[in-house]
Amino acid sequence: MNILEITMFYYPAGGGASTTIESMVKALCKRGHQVHLVYPIFDVSLTSLKNEKSSQIPNLKLHPIYVKSKFTFKYFKIYDFFTRKLLFQEMFKECNDIIKSEHIDYIISHFHESTEIGIIGQNLSDVYNIPHIVKVHDIYPFISLTPEIIYSILNYSNNKKVMRLSNLIQFPNKSMREKAVKRYNFNIKKSAILPNGLFMDDFNESRINLNRKIEQEVNFVFVGGLYRNRRLYNILYSISEINKEYNFNLNLYIVGDGVEKPNLIKFISGNKLTRFVKILGNLSHNEVLEILNKSHIGIGPMEKNSISEFQMPIKIIEYMAMGLPWIAYGHDGIIELNDSKCGIIIRSSSINVIKSEILSLINDRPKYELMSKCCREYAIEHFDWNKNIERFLDSIEKKI
Repeated sequence: MNILEITMFYYPAGGGASTTIESMVKALCKRGHQVHLVYPIFDVSLTSLKNEKSSQIPNLKLHPIYVKSKFTFKYFKIYDFFTRKLLFQEMFKECNDIIKSEHIDYIISHFHESTEIGIIGQNLSDVYNIPHIVKVHDIYPFISLTPEIIYSILNYSNNKKVMRLSNLIQFPNKSMREKAVKRYNFNIKKSAILPNGLFMDDFNESRINLNRKIEQEVNFVFVGGLYRNRRLYNILYSISEINKEYNFNLNLYIVGDGVEKPNLIKFISGNKLTRFVKILGNLSHNEVLEILNKSHIGIGPMEKNSISEFQMPIKIIEYMAMGLPWIAYGHDGIIELNDSKCGIIIRSSSINVIKSEILSLINDRPKYELMSKCCREYAIEHFDWNKNIERFLDSIEKKI
């Protein structure tokens, strides 16, 4: 079948959405489906990662929309309301041209509450009578006035229309669906749970260390945007104190970029932590996998915040696919992994709690090795797009 996918986030923009969308696209294309992917490319992005392979995926046709931002603010290029409106007009026009030139069986909107992607897909569906599938990536708690939440509030009426009129809505977890049902009051029977995931062909056993063991040297890794609310300072303090108090050599790789990077560098230098902390910046996906492969424990978000409260971070899934036990704060999206026995969910991001949990893991080597094995098995069972694409197609057949 021919599928038109619309997203706000795709390579060269980094982040979890780009990773999981590419994984989904690869799984669809592997089964012979033709995918047209419409997405913007911004001229400057802190999270830019070069994806060397997307243009080489068989059956995938990329339709980038190039955007020039009007204003620069410190490290970020941002676009104002006018630029934003023009962007979505251009995306709609590109999608419209694709539908006119190709037979499209389904429209998939990768829904972020703060963008107009959903309403673009719904308007196209209304005009051409093509079934519209909404793949939800986030629902925000309206508890603060971040840019994402402001745009979500402004988009409320459009998002409500999308939720009520679309043919199928897929959520990555139950907590996000429950929040969306309360907010938009749509028929839950037309929804399905389909976790975010990875194209596990990229995580085959030939490139993964499947016999991880805890020795005196233990490598931690954090992958993601560098923002204040990630609580990386508490991780740094915890690792530093363990190195001083116990006979361990703990190291931390930080992969990513963001507005907090200069402050982190200053903190690391000022506290003489450069010996065991390395900020590697943005890396290609293959380079990220190399870092994960020589690490022992993954670090997830260390604090509940208004952006990630209901999300299952793709970094956690990547850790698991590589056989890495993880430590993360227990917000709603992560709590659903409570029974997986793959990681440690903390209820407080205090230094004492983090230290205690790290020590409980690195001092119990049989426990660590069992968790590492569970991580890999759980990721293959629950987060492999090769399997989840069958669930995706099955939900289409049952609900459309």
